[in-house]
Amino acid sequence: MFGKNRSYKILLRICVMNLYAIKEKCQHGSIQVPYSYYDCGIPDYFTSVPLHWHSEMELNYIKSGNGFFKYEDQTISAKPGRHLSDPAQRPSCYHVG
Repeated sequence: MFGKNRSYKILLRICVMNLYAIKEKCQHGSIQVPYSYYDCGIPDYFTSVPLHWHSEMELNYIKSGNGFFKYEDQTISAKPGRHLSDPAQRPSCYHVG
């Protein structure tokens, strides 16, 4: 039993280290306003954003272009006029489609 418990703790430590590694270092928002809002032009604003997460909510409005936002197991199309929210503490990534 001790060996399984130790293996679980090692696996848990690796998962936590990986989550810390993909935490975005930029702060979105503040305590008073705990989110950021971005007008996005794809690919002008970004061509891709690697897997990441942050403590604040992020709101995106797609002004032009097309792409995909991925949240865990969901893929959402990003097209002009669409609002997309990136909830706090939820891994996500974006790419041009």
